[in-house]
Amino acid sequence: MASRIVPIPSLTAIRGLFAIWVVLFHYKREFDSIPARLILDQGYLAVDMFFVLSGFILSHVYADALLEKRTTASDFFIRRVARIYPLHLISLLAVTALYLVGHHYGFIDDAGEDLKEFWSHLALAHAWGASEDVALNVPSWSISAEFIAYTLFIIPVWLISKSGPRRALLSSIFLFMATWLFVKVCGAELLGSSTMFSLPLQYSFLRIVPEFFLGMCFYRYAAEKMQPVHPIYLALCVLVMTIAVVLQVHVVFVFLGGALYALLFLNNPNVPRWFHFLGVVSFSLYMIHWPFQLVAFELGELMLGWTYHQAPALWLPIFMVATIAVATATFYLVEQPANRLCLRMFYAMSRIRTWRFW
Repeated sequence: MASRIVPIPSLTAIRGLFAIWVVLFHYKREFDSIPARLILDQGYLAVDMFFVLSGFILSHVYADALLEKRTTASDFFIRRVARIYPLHLISLLAVTALYLVGHHYGFIDDAGEDLKEFWSHLALAHAWGASEDVALNVPSWSISAEFIAYTLFIIPVWLISKSGPRRALLSSIFLFMATWLFVKVCGAELLGSSTMFSLPLQYSFLRIVPEFFLGMCFYRYAAEKMQPVHPIYLALCVLVMTIAVVLQVHVVFVFLGGALYALLFLNNPNVPRWFHFLGVVSFSLYMIHWPFQLVAFELGELMLGWTYHQAPALWLPIFMVATIAVATATFYLVEQPANRLCLRMFYAMSRIRTWRFW
């Protein structure tokens, strides 16, 4: 690839922030009393923020390259598989092993039902209608959903290039709001949920497609503008998003996520190195925290006498530090080497061009 993609450290950092939010959302149920529960209870919204961010970042990295034929749709898809699937496979096998051991020794009573979902998880098809509920490595459902967006990616890239940034952004806003309204009005009867952000697994395409497209269009609009804006707009966006979470106006929060990414992209502010590092290891953090939780809390019950969902809240910071440490080791020892190995294998088989990507 002829041109080098300009990194946006603030967007990498915010990915780490949302990964932490997801981890806290899953860990909070194990503790008897923790502060800021109202915020933590809505941690599932971080997944929606990931979907919008993925559309934004992947457009930044790949859209022009695809349009200018510096890469191909097959190259794009292969690189996304190499980026995501190895760690998914390893974490899936780890959780499956934990379930088998737990079932054998009586720690997990309903392991059989979850283990039936292994093959759909192995194929990364469990968010495509192949499964009706989350199982095994629970967070991986969102990775499966993202593959829907990866499969369709070239289509919105072409449509956005033909319609122009402003019209595309308005179209994405319309699609996002129309989907939200449809689920709100008809979802309870047709889909089993009247909330777009908590749809059953088999309808997750109604969540990923409009949000991913929204992120793509916010990127194209920001890329055309390419002028820094006053930091007050960034502060105002964060303030309104915080209020939206507190008031539980989720549609506003997720929509403004796209605006936040655009503002960060335009201003590209400096971020602390530790904050950026959290974003670098965020995928490992997201994928390994569930098996880590299964082991850690089971050991807490066995060795420390914790009762179910009643772990002392003072242990939460310790668990968070330990989870980040395990994620860091996973990133360097598993995620990066596996990604490079897969790329070399695909390169050897198809001789695709190699270039840096996020």
